[in-house]
Amino acid sequence: MEKSKIMIIEDKGLISSYLLQNLNNIGYKSVFNYYDGKHAINNIINVLPDIVLIDIKLKGSMNGIETAKMIKTLYNIPIVYITTNSDIPILHKALLVQYFDYVLLPCDDRILKMTIDLVLHKNKNEIKIKESEAKYRSVAEVFKGYIYMNDSNYNIKFLNKKLKNKIGNISESTKCYKAIYGLDSECSWCPMEQILSGKNVKKVRYDEKEERWFKEIHIPLEIQKGQILKQSMLQDITDQKIKQENADKLLFDKEIMFSEIHHRIKNNLQVISSLLNIQSSQITDKNAIQAIIESRSRVNSMILIHDKLYNSKNFSHINFEEYLKDLTSHLLHLYSLKDNKISFTINAKNIILNVDTAIPAGLIVNELISNSLKHAFNNHISEGKIDINLKQHENGEYFLRVTDNGIGLPENFDLTNGSSLGMKIISILTKQIEGEMKINVDKGTEVFIKFNEFGYKGKNGNGIKHNS
Repeated sequence: MEKSKIMIIEDKGLISSYLLQNLNNIGYKSVFNYYDGKHAINNIINVLPDIVLIDIKLKGSMNGIETAKMIKTLYNIPIVYITTNSDIPILHKALLVQYFDYVLLPCDDRILKMTIDLVLHKNKNEIKIKESEAKYRSVAEVFKGYIYMNDSNYNIKFLNKKLKNKIGNISESTKCYKAIYGLDSECSWCPMEQILSGKNVKKVRYDEKEERWFKEIHIPLEIQKGQILKQSMLQDITDQKIKQENADKLLFDKEIMFSEIHHRIKNNLQVISSLLNIQSSQITDKNAIQAIIESRSRVNSMILIHDKLYNSKNFSHINFEEYLKDLTSHLLHLYSLKDNKISFTINAKNIILNVDTAIPAGLIVNELISNSLKHAFNNHISEGKIDINLKQHENGEYFLRVTDNGIGLPENFDLTNGSSLGMKIISILTKQIEGEMKINVDKGTEVFIKFNEFGYKGKNGNGIKHNS
């Protein structure tokens, strides 16, 4: 069977090459690549692709959403948006243009293939449904299902041609339950009582005798004062049911695949952590052992993220308060500290972060807590306290505050020129989430970071400020 033709509209050469290679890996050879929306639309009549993969942030005279809208309007070709980050506001705007799915890059070849197959399958079904609807409208006088009418005594008063062909010609005195359903008494599901009270009834029912699904509409018709007939329209929807079940199965399989990917990433990271642990048991240099412990803490902060995603129904967001509780517990164990020596206060209620933000934010908190556990407390401090607060303001910005009651940092300490790997990691990750950091050392150490969820388009700084 010949593979479908795919058009890529992507202005970044690196991503275009990545997609071309992935599509080639999964067997798609007829792939046409364009770097500009206008150029792609001008050539689409020559290509006639079955599906279009388009950069949601396409640059040029037409952006991705405008290009997708024109393609849908002119050619009704299914669209799959591609993006390198989970930009929720843009995706919400893109919903105004009918599309089928989106792909977050980079992604596994299998996910890309499953997305394309699902979209093509869904589009094929929608085309068939639209063609059927057009056919039905052109012959509006002919209903493609069964129609019958009966009175309050269940006597048949009318049958449409299709139903007559099925059960044959019958007299008006024949009971509907006998002629149509082959029963000796009234149907248990019959809505006659509701019809007589003037109500319309819609339902989907499985006919065990015919082993088919029917969509039923029953309405009251008053043919003369005081005399009401029940008009019943029955439409066989078995094929639609099967198609929907198949589509649901594809979606379920896709969710299972996401879950499996997070599980495998977590397992691979756990292997790395175990190897580091084994290595630390074979060396005696204290500095080397400390470096391995710090590396393990960073790896495990990422393990916790993927573990949360694996055990969640949402594979793109995590409850950050739960994550912080697990992270602090893990760090106490890793640094072999007793719970009664160091206490934590965590306030991050109802904070849900996407994975693109949660990973760098988690690593930042990991470094800050690790620094406190290693350097902030000495024998003169009877009980160490570390507070972690994360709140979201109405404008969407997040405010992270991590404090301890330790000995503090030196007055001339410059975070921007910190020589330790931990401080460099904090600085890099803060810039990655377009954040702004402040640090105070008046009483203990207080680190304050303002940031937006990664992918959120808002005005934000990317510098670091130091107050002492």
